[in-house]
Amino acid sequence: MSDMLGRAAQLLDAALALPPNARAGFVQRECGADEALLAEVTSLLAVADSADAWLGAFAERVGDVLAVSPGGQTAASLPPGERVGAWQIEAPLGAGGMGEVYVASRADGRYQQ
Repeated sequence: MSDMLGRAAQLLDAALALPPNARAGFVQRECGADEALLAEVTSLLAVADSADAWLGAFAERVGDVLAVSPGGQTAASLPPGERVGAWQIEAPLGAGGMGEVYVASRADGRYQQ
């Protein structure tokens, strides 16, 4: 089993280095008749694609909310109550360097503790 996971990880890394439209064909060729390996790598690619889509949407949303001045200083911050994806901003926690940190809570109702 660990050999398959190691091979799946290798194929995932190689597939992610390819353009998205070339990945499925590459994975099918490399996995050949090994359907378990094909299913594992396909599943991992789907998770990676989902994460990329979420991160892209998050970055776009944050970019829409933040305005950066020519000097690199943040001109506007995320106000309390602002939603970013599944998260609601509660308060700023700190800022510096290349970013800002916020206290946020899950606001989509999927998880609460």
